[in-house]
Amino acid sequence: MNWFGNLALTYDNVKDIIGVPDEKGNVLLPAGHMTKKTDIIAIIDGNGNFRHAEYSPKEIVIPCTEDSASRSGTAVFPHPLHDELGYLCYDEKKRTEYFKLLEDWHDRQPKVRAVYNYLIKGTLLEDLRKSGIIVDKEKLNPLKNNGQKKADKELQNELYKQFVRFSVEIPDDLTPHLWDDATVAEAWQNYLAEKGGGVFGPCYVTGKESTLTFKHPKGINSSTYGAKLISCNDETNYTYRGRFTEAEQANAISTEASGKAHAMLKYLIATQGYKCDTQAIVAWSIDNGKPALNPFAASDELLGEDDTQTTDTDVLIKARGTLATDYAKKLRDALCGLGNANELRDVTRQVAV
Repeated sequence: MNWFGNLALTYDNVKDIIGVPDEKGNVLLPAGHMTKKTDIIAIIDGNGNFRHAEYSPKEIVIPCTEDSASRSGTAVFPHPLHDELGYLCYDEKKRTEYFKLLEDWHDRQPKVRAVYNYLIKGTLLEDLRKSGIIVDKEKLNPLKNNGQKKADKELQNELYKQFVRFSVEIPDDLTPHLWDDATVAEAWQNYLAEKGGGVFGPCYVTGKESTLTFKHPKGINSSTYGAKLISCNDETNYTYRGRFTEAEQANAISTEASGKAHAMLKYLIATQGYKCDTQAIVAWSIDNGKPALNPFAASDELLGEDDTQTTDTDVLIKARGTLATDYAKKLRDALCGLGNANELRDVTRQVAV
């Protein structure tokens, strides 16, 4: 199996930590989700009434579509819930597409329904203005850091690209933040599963017939956020011509395999990678961390210990063992000229670098 397939397999090996943040906030992304830096938090109640908003920069996990996860330039691809002010208010075309998507799935979860009921009123801009959020071009700083005057397009982008996340306060509900609520993620994933669609064919990674994707995530390495590992949109040069007649023939990867592999690599880079400028070197185990069974062992030894996990910390500790985090740290030390590099040879597990 190739390295991309090993990443997808590793995702399955540590599936218990999906959506569980570690002590530094790193999280293995669920299917249909991505991380995004947000600027503003808007707080409403369960009936869709506005309560408060403030500047509060925070990187969170948001629901996304294949298109929105890789959107760039002038393409209009809304996120399903949290999004930029350009999609929520300013740009009518983007706003229309945003509401079209939100309307499709908002009734699947009460907090998402509350967000829909609030936004449909069209009062977000005025509510933000009353809360002290800058939503008018005239109130922005017109000068760049070097003292030069900003162009109108730059000022507009400052307003349009402010990213809003939502929190819904409901009595007796202990998880008001939608990005922390697992039922919101489940509702979105169920919607995606039921919607289906896409091209069906053999996946070059798993070898199975699956729904294929030709749009892959970006932002795997935070040092090169816009870069992609896989790109399929070059139909004018000679990227695939001479071997294939269509771009899809050169690169056919299932939506599931792509999502798992990219999410796993992003997590590995963040938690146990070594970075040198924009380059990232990462090591991880590609087995499941379990030793081979001894056929001559006693019954209690074969049955093994009870590995029932009771807390998030327990789950994360077990996953670090599965991923061979200790080996990755030794490699990182060796690359920095620290530790004993000879220890890297004393490994009995299958490790990929």
